[in-house]
Amino acid sequence: MSGDYYTVLGVDRDASAAEIQRAYRRLARRYHPDLNDDPAAEEAFQRITEAYQALSDLARRARHDGRRDGPLPGRPIRVKNRHAPRPGPAPTDPEAELALTVEDAYHGGPWRVTMPTPAGPRTRTVDVPAGATDGQRLRVPGLCLVVRVLPHARYRLDGRDLAVDLPVAPWEAALGGSVPVDTPGGSVRVDLPPGSSTGRRLRLPGRGLPNPTGPPGDLYAEVRIVVPARSSPRERDLWQRLAEESSFDPRTLP
Repeated sequence: MSGDYYTVLGVDRDASAAEIQRAYRRLARRYHPDLNDDPAAEEAFQRITEAYQALSDLARRARHDGRRDGPLPGRPIRVKNRHAPRPGPAPTDPEAELALTVEDAYHGGPWRVTMPTPAGPRTRTVDVPAGATDGQRLRVPGLCLVVRVLPHARYRLDGRDLAVDLPVAPWEAALGGSVPVDTPGGSVRVDLPPGSSTGRRLRLPGRGLPNPTGPPGDLYAEVRIVVPARSSPRERDLWQRLAEESSFDPRTLP
């Protein structure tokens, strides 16, 4: 992607990491293809995601800014040379953050990282286990990597459990049925009970992050009723007939 990442996210060049994250989340909710029917939304979402991944990593942000004082290039890591006593790895080991998407954390696999050494940059391979969680420590010789799972436009992560919005049409919510749900492992179908309102949570056991040493996490699909922005004359007539026939009043519910 060409252009300035700061312009894409609509933030100043001196924006903090928190400001960049807030801008990304706001734009991702606006342009995510599942939430925006505009044909240009998918391309915009890809530009936004690329910009966020670049600016949320110190090395890539430094290269984008044209600075030469950032960490050395490589897999997104931020090296912190700490010498004060602390729990975990030995004080002499440098500690770095390894930024992963939810999909990266779900699937795992070998990742190449480049780290600075007295003899110059050195590339190593770390085996990320499937289901790596935020804050998990991975060891390579002379280095401790701390996993940081990046915020996602679709998935919300809680330990190994995932939550995702499930957009449904009003008639699907009223009548129920089998509807598709996107998961990091692929699309699956879930039974939507009749009469489901926005906020209802449907549990998909074992569809969260894998767990190499125990049961996997669960995925929770949260119902969100979506009304068409525009209706044809025929559809408007059907809505009107339903309004006249139905005695349902959501404002009188206990």
